[in-house]
Amino acid sequence: GPVSATTITAGGPVSLTGSSVTAGTITVAGASGAAGTITATGLDTPTGSNSGAANVDIGSATAPGAIALSGDGYVSLTNVDFTGTGQTLSLNATGHNSSTGAYQPVYLGYGPGGPSASSTGPTPGVGQVLGTGTINLSSSGDVDVNLASGSASLTSGTVTAGQNVNLTSHGTLALGQVTATGGAISLSAGGPISLTSATAGGAITLGGSSLSVGGVTAGGRGATPGTITAVASTGAANFNAISAPGSVSITGAGVSAQSGQVTGDLKIASSSDATLGVVVIGGNLTLSSAGLASINNVTASGAGEIIAGSLSVSKALSAPTLTIESASGALTVGGTSAPSSGLWVDPTTFGNLHAGNALNFYAGSTVGGARGNLVIADLSPDPSATPNLAFYAGSGQTVSVTGAVVPKASGVNFSIGSLTDSAWDPTSILISGALGASTQVTSTTFTGVQALRQVTLVSAGDILIGSPRFISLVQATPAADINIGNNQPNGVAATGSEIGKIYVTAGELTLNATGKVIQQNSSPVALTGSGLYLLNGVNSTNTALSIDPPITVQLFGAIVNASGVTVANIQVSQGSGVQLYTPVSGQIPTTYEFNGCAFFSNTCGVTSQVEVTAVAQGLQPQQPQQVAAASDATSSQPPSARPVPVAIAPAPTASDIEVDPLVTGGGNDEIWRKRRSGKGKAQ
Repeated sequence: GPVSATTITAGGPVSLTGSSVTAGTITVAGASGAAGTITATGLDTPTGSNSGAANVDIGSATAPGAIALSGDGYVSLTNVDFTGTGQTLSLNATGHNSSTGAYQPVYLGYGPGGPSASSTGPTPGVGQVLGTGTINLSSSGDVDVNLASGSASLTSGTVTAGQNVNLTSHGTLALGQVTATGGAISLSAGGPISLTSATAGGAITLGGSSLSVGGVTAGGRGATPGTITAVASTGAANFNAISAPGSVSITGAGVSAQSGQVTGDLKIASSSDATLGVVVIGGNLTLSSAGLASINNVTASGAGEIIAGSLSVSKALSAPTLTIESASGALTVGGTSAPSSGLWVDPTTFGNLHAGNALNFYAGSTVGGARGNLVIADLSPDPSATPNLAFYAGSGQTVSVTGAVVPKASGVNFSIGSLTDSAWDPTSILISGALGASTQVTSTTFTGVQALRQVTLVSAGDILIGSPRFISLVQATPAADINIGNNQPNGVAATGSEIGKIYVTAGELTLNATGKVIQQNSSPVALTGSGLYLLNGVNSTNTALSIDPPITVQLFGAIVNASGVTVANIQVSQGSGVQLYTPVSGQIPTTYEFNGCAFFSNTCGVTSQVEVTAVAQGLQPQQPQQVAAASDATSSQPPSARPVPVAIAPAPTASDIEVDPLVTGGGNDEIWRKRRSGKGKAQ
C-alpha cells in the first residue's frame, strides 16, 4: 500500500517502497556511501496496471550518499542537499497512466505537492539543489526542473525524457546528454550552459549567460517543429554542430558553429565575432557580427545577408543573392591594402563570394542607421560566380572607384546606386579608376577589350569621371562654368599619364543623376574625344548610352552604333545608339554633349576658335509609350531596374548624312557646317 510520512530522520540508509511514497522531509546523517543513501520506489499495484497512482513525492531529501527516487507514477523532489563528495541524484519515472494516456513525468524543484488528476503538474516553486554531485533525470514523459535562486549549479549528469525537457536554473548548467525523444527541449540558466549534446524530437530553446554545446539536433514534432533558438545573454554561444529541419537562431557575444545542416533559415546575431564552418542552409542566411565574420564554406538556398565589422571567407559563401553590409558604415571592396576604418572585402574574400542572381554591397546597414563612404578598388569579377554587382551608399555619401574593375570574362553587370530606392543613392560618384578595360589605338579602334556588360550609375548629385586631379578641379565648379572642350575650368585637359586612359569599357552605360555628369577627355587632339568605349549590342534595344537628365552632361569617347559600326567624334552626338530622358520640362538641355557636340542641337563648341555645327535628322523625342515596349525587350536586366525613357535617339541612315563644308569668315574666325539632306535639313 502507500507509504506516507511527514518527517523521516535516520543515521543510516532510508529505503521506502509502496504503491505510492509521500514524505515531507527525509534526512540521513552519518557516513557517505551505502550507509547514507535514500531510496524511494513507487510500484503499481497490481504490477503493470499503469494506474497512474504509484507516485513518489518528496518535499526535501538530505543525505551524504546517493539519492534515488523512482516510480511507476510521477516522481517529484522539491529540495535536495547532497553535498558529499561524488554523490548522485537519480530521479526516474517510467510509467504510463492508462486512464489519461499520459506518460509519467519527473519534477525537480517544484512543490509542495504533486499533480492531481485535474492539474498539469506540481506548483511551480521554491525548490533548491545544494551540492555539486551528478544528477541523472529520466522519464517516459516530461522532465521539468525549476530551481529557485540560491540553488547550486548542476555540473554533471544526463537528462532523458520520452517527451519534453524543461529546465530552469539560476546557476550553471553543465550536463552531458540532454534528450527529449518525443518533444522539445527548453533550458534556461542564470549562468553558463554547457552540454555534450542536446537532441529533441521537436524544438530546442537554450538560454544562459553563455552557451557551449557539442551538438544540437532538433526534430520535426511540436508546435514549432524543427527550430533551434539559442541566446547567450552576456557571453559567447559556441556549437560544434547544429542540425534542424526548421529555422535556427543563435545570439551571443560571439557565435560559432563549426558544422551544420539547417533546412530552414539560419540567423546569427553576434555583438562580437561570428564563425561559421561547413554549413548548408535550406532557407535564408542572416549573419550580423559587430566584429569579424569568419566563414569557411557556407551554402544557402535562399538569400544571404552579412552585416559585419570585418569579413573573411576562406573557401566559399554561396547563395542566389548575397548582400554584404558594413556594420560601421564605411566600406572598401577590393584592393590589396586594408583601409584605416570600416569593412574591407579583400580580393580573396570577394573571389569566394558566389551569387548567381546578384551580389550587393552596402556602405552601411539596411536595418540600422550606420552610413559611410564606399571605395571600389581593384576587382576581377567572374560572371560564372557574380554576374550582377551592385554597390550602394546612402544620401550624403560618396562612392569612389579608385581601382580597375576588369571582368574575367564577358557577362558582368555593374551598378552604383538604386533606381528604385533613393535612400541608397550616393550624393557623389567619382570614377578615377576604370570600369572594364581597353586600349584605344585610333579614334574608332580598340584592343585588349575586357568589357563589362552593363554599367548603371545612379547619383543623387554628381557623377564625375577622370583623374583625381581632374575631379578636384570640376567638383567645386558650378555646372555653368564647366566646358571641358574649352579647358574650363583651367587645367582640365589631360596631361601625362591621363592621356589615352579609358575610364569605362562596357556594352551599355546608364547615367542617372540630379547634378552634373562630367568626364575628362583623355584625348589631347582637338575635335576628338576619348575616355569611354561603349560596345552596344547588349540587348534588342541596341542602346549603348542612356542618360537620365542631370543638369549638364559632358562625355567623350566612342560608341558602337546600332549597325555595329564604331563611331567617334561628332558622329556620336548624332544619336546612333544613344537614348536620352527628358527632364520635367520635356526639353533636352543643350548642355548635354558628347565629344563637345550637343544632342538635339546643331552646335558643337569644341574650342573658342572652331565651331562645328551639325543637324541630326530624326532626333525628335518620342512618346513614352512608344519606347516602353523597346525597354521591355531587354533580355537581361542589370542589378538595378532600368528607368522608362521618355525620348530616344534613333540611328541616322547613311542617306541622311551629307557633308558640305562651308567656310566663312576670315583669319581664325571659321565656321564649319555639316548639313544633312532630306526632311528636316538645317537651313
